[in-house]
Amino acid sequence: MDSEPDQYEEQLKEVFDGFDASGAGALSPDELAALCYSLQLGEATPTLLGTLLQDQDQDGNGPSIRVDFHQFKNALIQVLSSTMASSPTQCPNSPEIQPKFMKGSKRYGRRSTPEFSEPLLDYSQAFSSWNAVEENAGDDDDDEDEESAVPRKREVALTKALPGCVAQVTGDVIQSVREAGGEVNVREFVGRVAAHGQPPTPSSSTPYRQLKRLHSTQPFDEAGRRMTMPSLMTSSIGLRLFSTLDDGTGHAPVENLLDAWLGEGIENTSDILKALDFSLEGRVNLGQLTSALENELLVTRNGLHQAALASFKAEIRHLLERLDLELQEKERLLLDLETAERLKSQLAAEVDENHASIEHSHHLNLRKLEQEHKEKLGAVRSVLLTELDQIQQQASLQREELEAELEKTRADESFMRDHLSISIKENRRLESEVLEGSEQLATAQVQISKLQASLENVLREKVPRNGGFLTPCAGVLLLPGVYCVVFSSYA
Repeated sequence: MDSEPDQYEEQLKEVFDGFDASGAGALSPDELAALCYSLQLGEATPTLLGTLLQDQDQDGNGPSIRVDFHQFKNALIQVLSSTMASSPTQCPNSPEIQPKFMKGSKRYGRRSTPEFSEPLLDYSQAFSSWNAVEENAGDDDDDEDEESAVPRKREVALTKALPGCVAQVTGDVIQSVREAGGEVNVREFVGRVAAHGQPPTPSSSTPYRQLKRLHSTQPFDEAGRRMTMPSLMTSSIGLRLFSTLDDGTGHAPVENLLDAWLGEGIENTSDILKALDFSLEGRVNLGQLTSALENELLVTRNGLHQAALASFKAEIRHLLERLDLELQEKERLLLDLETAERLKSQLAAEVDENHASIEHSHHLNLRKLEQEHKEKLGAVRSVLLTELDQIQQQASLQREELEAELEKTRADESFMRDHLSISIKENRRLESEVLEGSEQLATAQVQISKLQASLENVLREKVPRNGGFLTPCAGVLLLPGVYCVVFSSYA
């Protein structure tokens, strides 16, 4: 039983979430406008958006304005309450069936319109019609009838009933605002709109059921939001004429209207305007003129005129439906474009972050490689310097050794040269001595031969030739003895 009062709020929350493309639980101003259009809030949309955006600006959100569900619900109830309180007209009591169950101030199971603390302007007929239709539909939907008549549901039902309760702003409202100085607060503006409004057309059910059936038949777009069908927009499209003459206030100068009719070949334009009870001076209300022309065509018994009127109205409604569809498609494309731009910017940001991270990692890797290269280069350089020092030391030692050996070799060479020169001199001396010795030997041999010859001669003279012990053969063998004898004889 406690969860039943939240059913209407859940339904509104479901519709609210259907327009949340980002999934953040809050809507942007464009999404809020699309939601108000889907709820068919009509002229209450600017007031509601102004209230929400003004509250957000006061909170200091700045350009990134987003409204969550609770803010939207509270602002919607506030706008509706101010709208209902701006008119002193009271709604007559509608027939009420006694509730089946009562708990405190809550009533369950009664079929009646919600009880408002303040009257609903001139909408008694609409609520009576809704109640009458609801009485007829009670047998088919008993479960939903038992969930009504809760104070919170009243507020939500009031919110749902806004499309049928808020009338279109006419030229009189704009003109009165201009006459009042061009500025008016929200409450006064809503009061003026409500004062000039028309009773809503009775629907087939309560506002909540109407909205529920509306959303149950709406398809979803690619972003998950509900799309309004053309048949559902037909009731909100009115017949609008003289759009080319409208200056934005719903009024136009009489001269411009008469000139336009004359340009189309219509004669007696002044008489026509008088016949419609309009003044020939000042400005004419185009909405009232449209209604007067439509009433004249409906009153006439000419079937051809009525057929032409119905055909033109159907064609205009069809064109307006097409226009609304195109506008919805444009809004959807704009939302898709915004989403694509957001995704594009997000992708660009991610790409920039990736590029920045890659560049940072490359920079770190380069610095690391440079550091490693410097360390390796320093190590190799130190090793090379050490080896170079060792090689230089070894080379200096070998140079010293070689220089010492070279000095020794040079000393030995000089010594050998001196010894060679001495040897050459000694050799020359010895050669000269050998030559002298050979000459002396030759001289000695000559002397020996002479002495031997003289010796032989002496021996021949001293020794007898026959009978002696000296024979020619033994003369040589006995020569020393002979010499001794000879020497002794000479001695």
